[in-house]
Amino acid sequence: MLKIILILLSFSILTCCHSQNITDTNTTRAIYFPAPEPQSIKWLYPTYLGPETPMDPRPDELLATPINLDCPGVQIIEWRPSVQFPTTSGPSPKAIQALNEICKLVFDNFYLFAQQNSLTIKHNNQFVWYLCLMPGSAKYGGREPRNLNDHFGRFYARPPLDENVYYAGWTAHQRHKIFMKNDVLDETGEINPITLTVFAHELFHALSWYYGIFHDPEVDETLAQEFTQYLGLGV
Repeated sequence: MLKIILILLSFSILTCCHSQNITDTNTTRAIYFPAPEPQSIKWLYPTYLGPETPMDPRPDELLATPINLDCPGVQIIEWRPSVQFPTTSGPSPKAIQALNEICKLVFDNFYLFAQQNSLTIKHNNQFVWYLCLMPGSAKYGGREPRNLNDHFGRFYARPPLDENVYYAGWTAHQRHKIFMKNDVLDETGEINPITLTVFAHELFHALSWYYGIFHDPEVDETLAQEFTQYLGLGV
């Protein structure tokens, strides 16, 4: 029995995510599961990352040219628009600029936030992380195969398998990836502040893991929410 309990516990230490209930209001939780490394693109991955899983983008889902954000080491490798509003939910100069501004805001404040909260940064290696954007909400196909809330397909290994939970963002720690909804801009082409908060939240989880702050999913979740509030973005 003890052996079974230990095995179950070993699978519970997974990654981080920003989730939504059926009405698309925002909450968050954390989990980890590895993801794969497509071969059709030049990757900056460290060599220690784990084996492939169905979560990672397939070659045909990758951007032809990755988008490097202005903040250090953050690269967009997948950005698939929603069929309901393809012109505003895909890559555009306005959406990329909005992500750049949030990325800069996060990096400008992360170290000060860590210092003020007595969080120890354990090394100063170059940060490397990958961003995958895809349809997320129920309204815009989030449950469809390969999309962010494909609970029983692409993301079958990511708990909770609950029909009433919608993920807005999710961070796979050991594979150095953030998966999040694609609506940086809304249907009218205006900036969507909720999605930018999700990005900042998930980027905190990524930085926390990378720099050795992370030690407990619930604590890290609280810190991520406090960090986005610290930035003036809400939770």
